[in-house]
Amino acid sequence: KRLGDVLADTLVIRESQPLAYRGELGAERQFNTLRTPRTLRLIRHRVSLEEREFLLALCLRAQKMSPAARYDLMEEVAKTYREKLDIDDASISGENLVRDLTAVLFSRMR
Repeated sequence: KRLGDVLADTLVIRESQPLAYRGELGAERQFNTLRTPRTLRLIRHRVSLEEREFLLALCLRAQKMSPAARYDLMEEVAKTYREKLDIDDASISGENLVRDLTAVLFSRMR
């Protein structure tokens, strides 16, 4: 602990490896319902850089979460983006929506 951490009663946690996107997000899904011209335009204009980084971090770390925690978090995040991007497709799960959105944001072909 550093002196400031002792005084503030906090703990610093460092990850040994930074997050690195390897292009596998959304690779297993054949059809991404978010790839419509209207939705792509909304994604480009309404999703900030900080949000993009958050979504990438969430998807990369999802496998390390317990199933219940992952489900709850993905559903909450998906709810936010359903509203923000006017997505009415109730058939897509929260996790698939988050993963598809992240795949759109970080795909090489836009």
